[in-house]
Amino acid sequence: MPRRRTTMTAAAALTLIVGVLSTAGAHADAPSATDLYVNHSAQTCDDGGPGSLAEPFCSIQAAADLVTPGQTVHIEAGSGAAYSGFTLTRSGTTAAPVSFVAEPARAQISVNGPITVDGAHDVSFTGLGSTANSSFPGQSALKVTGSQRIVVNAARFTVYAADPAAAVSVDGASSEITLSRLRITRGAGWGIDVQPGARSIVATGDIITSLGVVAPALGGVHADGVAGITVTGDSVNARCGSAISITGASSGSIENVVAVGAGLVTQSSCTAAGSSASTEIEVSAAAAAQVTSDYNDVYASGYGTAYNWAGTTYPTRAALLAATGQGAHDISSTVGIDPAFGFVYLEGSPAIDSGDADAPGELPTDIDNTARVDDPLVPDTGTGFVDRGAVEFPDQAQVRNWTVPQAYATVPAGITANVTNPWSTPVTYQYDFGDGTVTTSSSATVTHTYATAGVDRVTVHVLGADGATVLTTSVDDLTVDPLPALQPGVGADPSDPAKPDVVTVAFRSSSAFGISDHLVDFGDGSPAQHYAGSTTGATHTYPHPGSYTVKDTVTDKGSRTATGTAQVVVGAAYVPLDPSVRFLNTATGVGAAKKKIGAGGTVRLKIAGVHGIPSSGVSAVTMNVTDTDATADGFVTAYPDGSPRPAVSHLNFKAGQINPNEVTVPVGSDGYVDLYNFSGSVNLLADVQGYYTTKAGASPSQSGLVPLQPTRVLDSTVGPGETLLQAIPRSVLSSIRRDPIAVVLNLTATAGTASSYVAADSRSLYTTPPTTSVLNFRAGQTTSNLVVVPVDPQGQVSLYNHSGRVRLIADVQGYYTDDPSAPYVPVTPTRILDTRNGTGLPRSAAVGPNATVHTSVPTALGVPAGADVLVNLTGTGATADTFLTAYDDDAQLPGTSNLNLVPGQTRPVLTLAPTDSLGRLSVHNHSGNTSVIADLEGYFG
Repeated sequence: MPRRRTTMTAAAALTLIVGVLSTAGAHADAPSATDLYVNHSAQTCDDGGPGSLAEPFCSIQAAADLVTPGQTVHIEAGSGAAYSGFTLTRSGTTAAPVSFVAEPARAQISVNGPITVDGAHDVSFTGLGSTANSSFPGQSALKVTGSQRIVVNAARFTVYAADPAAAVSVDGASSEITLSRLRITRGAGWGIDVQPGARSIVATGDIITSLGVVAPALGGVHADGVAGITVTGDSVNARCGSAISITGASSGSIENVVAVGAGLVTQSSCTAAGSSASTEIEVSAAAAAQVTSDYNDVYASGYGTAYNWAGTTYPTRAALLAATGQGAHDISSTVGIDPAFGFVYLEGSPAIDSGDADAPGELPTDIDNTARVDDPLVPDTGTGFVDRGAVEFPDQAQVRNWTVPQAYATVPAGITANVTNPWSTPVTYQYDFGDGTVTTSSSATVTHTYATAGVDRVTVHVLGADGATVLTTSVDDLTVDPLPALQPGVGADPSDPAKPDVVTVAFRSSSAFGISDHLVDFGDGSPAQHYAGSTTGATHTYPHPGSYTVKDTVTDKGSRTATGTAQVVVGAAYVPLDPSVRFLNTATGVGAAKKKIGAGGTVRLKIAGVHGIPSSGVSAVTMNVTDTDATADGFVTAYPDGSPRPAVSHLNFKAGQINPNEVTVPVGSDGYVDLYNFSGSVNLLADVQGYYTTKAGASPSQSGLVPLQPTRVLDSTVGPGETLLQAIPRSVLSSIRRDPIAVVLNLTATAGTASSYVAADSRSLYTTPPTTSVLNFRAGQTTSNLVVVPVDPQGQVSLYNHSGRVRLIADVQGYYTDDPSAPYVPVTPTRILDTRNGTGLPRSAAVGPNATVHTSVPTALGVPAGADVLVNLTGTGATADTFLTAYDDDAQLPGTSNLNLVPGQTRPVLTLAPTDSLGRLSVHNHSGNTSVIADLEGYFG
């Protein structure tokens, strides 16, 4: 059947609507001299005034009563109560129409009460709608009577509850009326009702829905005896009524409509609401020959029928087409369409790109003024690529947000729009940076430099392939901070015991510009090295143990420079040995000649290359040295062979006694250490517990120290020949990731019933008495010693007592692990404290009861403040039973001891002691007066 055109052509309707849109885009900022203004929020508003921008009308009615051809009435949305409804009886001309425009642009104002256009012509309304609530029973929200060439565009009209009045009513004396982009919510009547006699009526791009879930409503669009009714691109959810009803001797067309009615509700609910069976598209017998219907999406299932054509119902498009030739391109689907939420489509909906682009009255943009766009993911099954219904499925490019890492004044900031673009269509990005600068780029990332600090509102528009259509927009505030200074920063990670001579230096500089270069002086005399600004760190192999200052001169991309420094400690890794092997016994000829060491005599002890110790790379050795058979009071000094003997002591003894002490001493370049006896003659025993190496990969057991706050883990009595298994609680070990290799214990024996010795190992049983010892004592003697004991897989150590019964007390000082940890740096043994002569102090004085002596470790020795030091701590001249505790004065005094003394006794003990933040060693005396001596042997970085 040939398509019939209405009296008012589609071109004429579109021309008038485009004119309306142009008017809507104009704001009061550039008005004509005769424009009128309405603003009920303005303090200067006056209905008796001129209606100017400075003195606007308070009501729309005041402007409607005075408007003349060619004038535009600008109505500000304002605030507060809604405007009241009004009646317009004045007109424009074809050349000079009258316009009513809601401001600002694209605003929608809903007045309270009906809008009536009575006997007017050549008038347009944009964004001006109304609500006829229960205060206006039986009245339409918009009523057009006896009027011609009226355009109502982009507005909302609502009739409440069960009111039978149509939301929009056009009487039979009206013609050339265009109702476009309207959102209509109806009660019990029609959404749009055009009465007999009307001519050239266009309803295009509208959404019509029902108020409430179910109402005894008549339906969406009704035209009875209308010459030229054009229903195009509307979306109608009629629920219990008909979506489109053309009755009487009407003529016109129904195209691109989404008609959803009874299919979404049950028959019982509609019957209960007072509605009878209806159809989605109904054309009476009198109109059937003059009406065409095609390209519609007609959905009816269950209650109701899809079509009623000339008095015959057709449940399907196929049935309608076969009988009438109508609906050749109709579909029946709500897939991807949600009528409850404004007929929003989903990707892939059959309604997309399936409409007739040439349909009479078809608009170039949809109800939201979105341009028609071709969805590349959906085939074009219509003529062109318009979507059915009032909503165009837009390009799916979206700005989820935009990101900028940090913005600083005068520094280029990279800003990136985070865009999803499922259609993969070409897009461009327009950035308004909020400081007066606008940039358009084909890249989502742009760079901008703000001149000053502050808060700037950044707007990102994603533009379509035409470079003008805005697909999506994101707006957010960006804080631009003042330019901070270049912050240098360099640090050093803990040493890896497997590679003790290698230090990892971390670059921690920060700059708003970004770092361009690091020039690093590693502090060991080697040439400085350049590293790129993106480098996070560097490794360096040092030739010797010691404390070094690393200097990083950093340059940023703003050509600024700054220097950061870090102290790096390079030291040796510890390797535990089998403690069952005795290295020296001068009484039996083990490790040296079988004879006593006389006064002023020295015994050379081979360390490197024997009993599992490598022949090279050994920097120091840890051993328990014990005196026996002394003929006079004296002391022993241990030092590296080939070096000058230092003026310190490591083992003090009295004639006839047996005294042990742990000694950590550097090994000479020839692999020997020397043991010097001061007076008389004495036999010496030496049991090596482990050695320190600077060689990478010298042993799989290489480890570093993790110092701990001293913690008591043992206080128990052991019988003769008994082995005590002592577990080291995990709670004591600090941040351990792997099992400890060895633990450092301050071991004390007291109340022994016989002279004896204690051996320590990781084994649980001794089949024969061990021949080495870590602690020797006489009956009744209280003696302590620092020992390094291997740990078994269960975290236990074994302590063997040879004779009698003895009380053993053990305080954990630290543990060795193969995780990155503190390396050991041996130093030439140096006396740093002697209260007898004032060494390390302002004056000489014994340490009194409950008193602490502080001494600063000389900076010339290279010991960093806060490092843990190994000192040979000696107490002498005690006036009462007492004990000494070395501790960090920045922390609380621990409830442990390092050295126990009785009056008149001189006793040394190797001590692992922390220094405080000022680099001071602190020693506390418990009772009486005691002279204290401390000889530094090395430190842990």
